[in-house]
Amino acid sequence: MISIADLIRSRRQREKLVKRLNEARIPTEWGDFTCYAYESLIKRDQHVRPCAGAVQGEDNVLVGACTANA
Repeated sequence: MISIADLIRSRRQREKLVKRLNEARIPTEWGDFTCYAYESLIKRDQHVRPCAGAVQGEDNVLVGACTANA
C-alpha cells in the first residue's frame, strides 16, 4: 500500500506533462536572459520562461512566465 502523497510524488517524478519547444538568448538593458518555450501536453497551452543566470540547485529563484493560448 502507498499513500496519496506517495502516488503524487511518483507521478511527478515519472510523468512529463510539458515539453520544451525551444530556447533563445535575449540581451536586454538588465542583462542577458535565456527564454525557454514550453507546451502543455494536456491543454496545448504554450508558456515562456525567462531566466537570468544559473538556477540549478538554488532555492527561491525568481522567474516570470507568459502564457499564450494556441
